Order: sequence, then structure tokens, then C-alpha cells
Amino acid sequence: MMDDRNYKNISINNKSSIEDFITIELFGTARLLTGKSKILLTCLEPTNISKVLRKLSDIEPKLVGIVISNDRNSLIESFVLNLNGDRFITNMDEVVDPGENVLIFSSQSGG
Repeated sequence: MMDDRNYKNISINNKSSIEDFITIELFGTARLLTGKSKILLTCLEPTNISKVLRKLSDIEPKLVGIVISNDRNSLIESFVLNLNGDRFITNMDEVVDPGENVLIFSSQSGG
């Protein structure tokens, strides 16, 4: 069951489906800052990852300067992006399709 408290920017109506969104999954610091594990961004067409980060910055400005770079086009060096849990994204011009999942987490691990 979906926990609505963890989602923001959802405006699902009778014509919308999960394929109309990019799901941003937040881990570690990003999750602590926002208090959310997932954020759905409305996305009806393929878009590059830097635009996704700018939209995320608009929704969660507290991420800027800590997780997302000050120019809002990339992540701070100690964070990484992963697409669908399959591969890491390093090129901010890479295109993400509606219905896909973008994971944001720290690239550093403790030990």
C-alpha cells in the first residue's frame, strides 16, 4: 500500500498513471532532509537528468547545496544517481523516461 506522506507533487486523476511520473527514491541524507523516501515528478515525455534535478530542487529546495549542486544541474560530489537500480548515471544530459526510477544516495559508505 502506498504511503501518501512520502510522496509530493502527485496529481493523479482519471487520465494519469504511474507512467506519467519519474519516481525519485531518496536515501540517507536526502531522505533525512526531506522526510520522504520517494517523490513523484510529473513527467509526460523523456527529459534529461539535469532537468529532473532542477524540478526536484523546486519541490525540495533544502536539498540544494547539500545533495544537489548550487546550480541545480547535478549532484554534490559525494552523492550518486542510479537509474532503476540497474546502473549509475554520470552524464547529466542522459535522458530519463516517464515511469523510470531515479535513486539518489551517498557514494560514501561507513565502515
